[in-house]
Amino acid sequence: GTRRLSKRFKGFTAVDNVDLSVKKGHIHALIGPNGAGKTTLFNLISGSLAPSAGRTLFNGQDISGKRPYKICKQGIARTFQLVQLFGHLTARENVQLGSLYGKTGKPKWSEANEKSTKLLEFVGLIDKENAMAKDLTIANQKRLEVARALATGPKLLLLDEVMAGLNPNEVTEAIELVKR
Repeated sequence: GTRRLSKRFKGFTAVDNVDLSVKKGHIHALIGPNGAGKTTLFNLISGSLAPSAGRTLFNGQDISGKRPYKICKQGIARTFQLVQLFGHLTARENVQLGSLYGKTGKPKWSEANEKSTKLLEFVGLIDKENAMAKDLTIANQKRLEVARALATGPKLLLLDEVMAGLNPNEVTEAIELVKR
């Protein structure tokens, strides 16, 4: 959760004293207009930004200001408002990277390969496993980003605008994916 978490940018307060608690097994939605600070809050929780004030606690530990890769290894994964994939790698390779480098311990190629198969099936992209990420549709890129995030084995998954830019059918599919 967060305790009085704030972020200021040169006189502009993007996040102001946010207290947030998330319980295991629950789905929460953060809703607000453009510019309300939703992505900034995710950036603070995931370590992309350091807070101006307040703190973030995860599993009883203060993770405020830690580097993103350390926060990921502790069990927080995220997707991005603007999809950030490795475009010149295949869908499978993108998921394998999440599996290999998103956790503590020595990466194991066989485990990463097995996990990527399961996750590509889970998100409905197994038939596109050899496609370059940059060549996928926006909806499939978002699915791939979810698979890569899940490959890290997160305890907390932050989905930033996972349904933005999708048509109504794709939104329905994305909702079902989030529920699963």
